[in-house]
Amino acid sequence: VTNFRNLIIIKILRPDRIISAANIFVGTTFGENFLQIPELDFIPIIQNESAPLNPLLLCSTPGYDASYRVDELAAKLNKPYKSVAIGSAEGFEQADKIIFGAAKAGTWVLLKNIHLAPQWLIQLEKKIHSLNAHNNFRLFLTSEIHPVLCVDT
Repeated sequence: VTNFRNLIIIKILRPDRIISAANIFVGTTFGENFLQIPELDFIPIIQNESAPLNPLLLCSTPGYDASYRVDELAAKLNKPYKSVAIGSAEGFEQADKIIFGAAKAGTWVLLKNIHLAPQWLIQLEKKIHSLNAHNNFRLFLTSEIHPVLCVDT
């Protein structure tokens, strides 16, 4: 109860410190390991659960770039891939060309920052469904968590 009261006092007097105080509260209440999330191993997901026409979306908080995970994964599995930063007309054209080429060749594609062009994702979805993709083709997307991007449930 005392820890919770301290959290309330910090929220009232120092709202700028609430995140830090909440982390301390959760750590003392539930244990230090409660907030430690093990890193996800993508290799079994790519090999056993993914499919060529189902893009893999890596979401992150603003300012954090998750594309390094694809870099590491491609290096571990010795997979060639190309990446494109989305956000400009040139990026859209380049992405289209790279996706079609990679779908034929069976390589990987990484589209970075798709949250910058949510309207383009509808076109991308249609293009993906029209592909006759090689079995090794994979499409990775990175995005900040953004309210414009929704998930169908």
